[in-house]
Amino acid sequence: MYGAMQDTPDNPTNNLRRKSGSPFFAKGIPLFIEGRVFDISGEPIKNVIVKITHANHYGAYNFIVDKESAVYDPYFLSSGISVTNNIGEYSFLTIMPGFYGKRAPHIHLTIVHETFEFETEMFFANHPRNMKDAKYRKLNSNEKKAVTAKVYYVDQNNFSLGMKAVFDIYINYDF
Repeated sequence: MYGAMQDTPDNPTNNLRRKSGSPFFAKGIPLFIEGRVFDISGEPIKNVIVKITHANHYGAYNFIVDKESAVYDPYFLSSGISVTNNIGEYSFLTIMPGFYGKRAPHIHLTIVHETFEFETEMFFANHPRNMKDAKYRKLNSNEKKAVTAKVYYVDQNNFSLGMKAVFDIYINYDF
């Protein structure tokens, strides 16, 4: 549906919040993303590569901004990969992306399988900036539903534990 970020580094991990071996975490609200990938008939698809790329807490793409910039986060990985298991599940640990310009916080996804590949963006349900985002506003109600994750706090009594986003992906393909 949308073009994903070109020339993003491929990080072979599903944890974007902390670089391997580092004791430090990226700035921002922890975000746990989980979902499943299904075919047109609702059957889960295994061995799908789900790649995400998104802005850091400041709304900047680390791989684009200068490392001396105030909006660069040295502990944040800008991209990550998860492969679906035998029941189509994937997951990521990252941070809630910041926003920039008139864009709502969003995550770029590239979905790859031996029989298909496509790109899309994931938005967050009820985020106040969604209706300011030109790309989101252009979508019809079914398209908005398809690109919008359900989001809630992990613990309603302790917001510092972060948020969870549930984003199931339906592939218009019959195996």
